[in-house]
Amino acid sequence: MKSHLHEQRFLRALHYLEDHYTDGIDLYRVADAAGLSPWHWHRLYRNITGATLHATVKEMRLHRAAWLIAYTDKPFAAIARECGYHNAQSFARSFRDAYGLSPQQYRTRPARAYPVRLETRAPLAVVMLAHPGDCQRLGDSFCQLDTLLRLRGVDTHNTRAFSIHPVIDPLHSEKHVAATVALEYAQPPLQAGHIAGGRYAVLHHCGPYADLDRVYEWFAQEWFTRAGLHIADDRPVILEYHESCDAIPAAERRVDICIPLAG
Repeated sequence: MKSHLHEQRFLRALHYLEDHYTDGIDLYRVADAAGLSPWHWHRLYRNITGATLHATVKEMRLHRAAWLIAYTDKPFAAIARECGYHNAQSFARSFRDAYGLSPQQYRTRPARAYPVRLETRAPLAVVMLAHPGDCQRLGDSFCQLDTLLRLRGVDTHNTRAFSIHPVIDPLHSEKHVAATVALEYAQPPLQAGHIAGGRYAVLHHCGPYADLDRVYEWFAQEWFTRAGLHIADDRPVILEYHESCDAIPAAERRVDICIPLAG
């Protein structure tokens, strides 16, 4: 009962962060959402996530900013304000520090091709959490999944992390985040699931997660057309993430995009 109460309090605080990370977040407001004292909340959050509240909010703001820079033509000053920065120069410095490029350089990067390999992947049993939103907010669900598993005693540093996407409209349909842990941890809101084995085309991407929408579209459309291959409709698209967000700079994050092959 006590463990369940901790989970509910932690999730309330995470949902508050997801809804208000562009506001003037402070420790007292988040602790209040969790129903805990600021001291207790700060200690619990740091112990469970290994990160500070400031670092988490900064990561969320810059990821949102990177997506807006890459996929919209909004002015950088407007993006800075939308993502919680009141000073455009401060935003530009933070963005360059995190992404290694200025906002202008990030927006105008030339399109590139990626190496792709074909491989047979083994099936995997996983514990999953549903994610109803767009891909750009997958990090929110990964944070919830990781938090719940850690509260249940799992060392998530030794697990593999995935997102599972329906092959029809994979960027916008309901999807799941998943980890390879014992199925005994699949208690609500987590559920047991599996990742189908079989033949996949695999693109290895190294760079910001905000790039993944664009990379996937190139892979599924241009590469498959040129290769003369077809996407299977009986298995989902799988993304495997090799680092956690707070462990490595945005430009060095590695993801395998695995699209199932027909035939």
